[in-house]
Amino acid sequence: MNESKFSKFLFKIAEIVDSNKYLSTIKNAFTFYIPFVIAGSIASLLNNILCNQVTGLARFESLKFLTTLSPLFNAINFATMTLMSLIIAVIIGYLLGKENGIQPYFAAIVALVSFVIVIPQGSPSFSKDGASILLASLPTDAINAKGLFLSMIVSILSVEILSKLMNIEKIKLKLPAGVPANIASSFNLLLPITLTLFTFGIIRHISFVVTGDYLNNLIYFTLQKPLETVIQNPAGILILVLVSQVLWLLGIHGGLVIAPLRNPLFVAALAANIAAVEAGLHPTNAVTMGYWFVFCGIGGAGTTLSLIIAIFIASKREDHRAVAKFSLLPGLFGVSEPIMFGLPVVLNPIMAIPFILAALIAAGLPLFATAINFIPAPVVDVPLGVPIILNALICYQSINAVILQLIILVICIFVYLPFVYMLNKEKTPENLSK
Repeated sequence: MNESKFSKFLFKIAEIVDSNKYLSTIKNAFTFYIPFVIAGSIASLLNNILCNQVTGLARFESLKFLTTLSPLFNAINFATMTLMSLIIAVIIGYLLGKENGIQPYFAAIVALVSFVIVIPQGSPSFSKDGASILLASLPTDAINAKGLFLSMIVSILSVEILSKLMNIEKIKLKLPAGVPANIASSFNLLLPITLTLFTFGIIRHISFVVTGDYLNNLIYFTLQKPLETVIQNPAGILILVLVSQVLWLLGIHGGLVIAPLRNPLFVAALAANIAAVEAGLHPTNAVTMGYWFVFCGIGGAGTTLSLIIAIFIASKREDHRAVAKFSLLPGLFGVSEPIMFGLPVVLNPIMAIPFILAALIAAGLPLFATAINFIPAPVVDVPLGVPIILNALICYQSINAVILQLIILVICIFVYLPFVYMLNKEKTPENLSK
């Protein structure tokens, strides 16, 4: 495949992802939910720093009272992390319902109920005053991050089925003209909703009869877990980074294109790390959203803060130095668009090699550092926009993460420098007049 065909192929992939309503809905759903994930991870962190009687401040006799705060942090963590798959079902249902032109709140409820239908519902019991009391419950592994892929699949399918059924006039209940509009709307949806829910009830029953297991386990072990393993593997994450960088070079926002695949897996990895810490174990997933923003996004895509500094060091071109000055402040906060399109980096064959190489270095070194225990696996996420150094401290609670971030910054400066010198020799009206 020659360069032209390869470029057209990537453009086609990017166009499909950007225009596909399902991938777009998944991307937007996780974008909306990221603040809640961060809040939950911070609650877990504070619980361990303040309330843990082995490693936290509560181990000191004078600070034992801090343990009383643990239920507060646990409640926030439970609501944001343990119930994650239920909430994602609601968000996807709402967004897709809106996209399909049906009442989004009905779509959100149908998505949620359909998801609950296909997962196991336990009924633990206990005795009180000689009477047996049953408590309905949902298994944690079905509604937390392990249920994310099933939640996404069922939400999309349920809303699509509901949308199709709503277009069939014959199954709508016709009420007299004097009936209030909201009541008429609800009754019009009675049969479509009933048929949708029974569809997933039948799917649940058949899958259990045939396999002896519920869909949450089947989807997790056959689809989600293998993808989680791939994304935590150095080769897997480096390939993802490479795809993102090549798309950027073509003028396509690589991060947005890979987000539908990346974000659910990153969120699931963080949730697993938090669960491990809560259980008194060491977190093992190095690749989370925090890892991506702290190390892969130093200055934005391609560690472009290093490029900006390299321009200040070596560039003799006034136009490039002016772009670098304009791009420095956004770069400190992880925003790369000014340098990407101002220099430009996109569609610039000279910058392609260092742009890709710097990104691979920035992605690879933290994996090695985690493997040798120089930095821990993160249990807190940081949003895009937190400046460098501060984002490393928040995400990793370790000065080593800051040191590693600065090491990557310096290494990538040297990666960019030879190519900045090459740009000095590029023929421009400015240097031709000298």
